[in-house]
Amino acid sequence: MANKKQQASSGLDQYISANRTTNWMILIFVLTLICMVIVWAFIGTMKTTVPVTGIQENGHFVGYIMPKDALSLEAGMPMEYDGNRVGILTSRGTTALSAEEIAAAVDNMYYLNQLDLHQYNLELRADTDGSCPDGVITLDIVVGETRPFDFFR
Repeated sequence: MANKKQQASSGLDQYISANRTTNWMILIFVLTLICMVIVWAFIGTMKTTVPVTGIQENGHFVGYIMPKDALSLEAGMPMEYDGNRVGILTSRGTTALSAEEIAAAVDNMYYLNQLDLHQYNLELRADTDGSCPDGVITLDIVVGETRPFDFFR
């Protein structure tokens, strides 16, 4: 009996058996998932955006945003519509406008009713490439882009 190998009661000294096809499929799926996450971490991008609702007409966009939301916005920032870059922010107002002042400036009441106006708003202007539909739309201003593993570069 001295030659008999003692087994740990927890079973840690035993091999994992993956003989069945389903076990191999699960293992391949998990390894593929891990590889996809690693690849995305190096080449994927996470964007920080600020949504702005405004009026798009003939390649010109005029939007309104709360002053506290506009602090990080600067002229030259890219704008996106449905994930596609469509234009550049050309100006950010410096004076807060009341909803009544905006109502006096907008001549289309249908558009005015669709705007998400607050008590005070800053005006944003942008030139777009014309791929956006005319009317009231929401554009995303890209404030920043980062990659999860940028610190390795």
